[in-house]
Amino acid sequence: MLRPRLLEHKFSSLINLNYGKRTKAIAFADDLIIAVRARNVKEAENFAKIEINKITNWAKENKITFNEKKSKVMLATRMKRKEITEVNVYLNSKPLQQAESIKYLGITLDTKLNFREHCLKNNQHDVTCGLSFIFRG
Repeated sequence: MLRPRLLEHKFSSLINLNYGKRTKAIAFADDLIIAVRARNVKEAENFAKIEINKITNWAKENKITFNEKKSKVMLATRMKRKEITEVNVYLNSKPLQQAESIKYLGITLDTKLNFREHCLKNNQHDVTCGLSFIFRG
């Protein structure tokens, strides 16, 4: 098991990989989100594949494995898309499950980038749920 400082040091190199300009890596402890911005679904899928390839290479170099069963892919947009929204992304040569929502650090993020599902699941009327209406403006 990696000690917290060593884990923090290893993950900082993961966060600082040479990602594309449309990619943002966010990590806390051993949780990682890779967000890719694209004009369409196919472009998002291609960018995601490139970034996951970088992460996989980093993992091999650092003797770390990512669990594809705990990893998911989610297409998030506020636009009403008429194109196919299925995304095929692989980790460890296995397809990642496509999710309608992802829970990260106790917050449920959904495909419309709002907190509606989080508020409904948790029956909450707190600051998080109030902020969702401000952000959607």
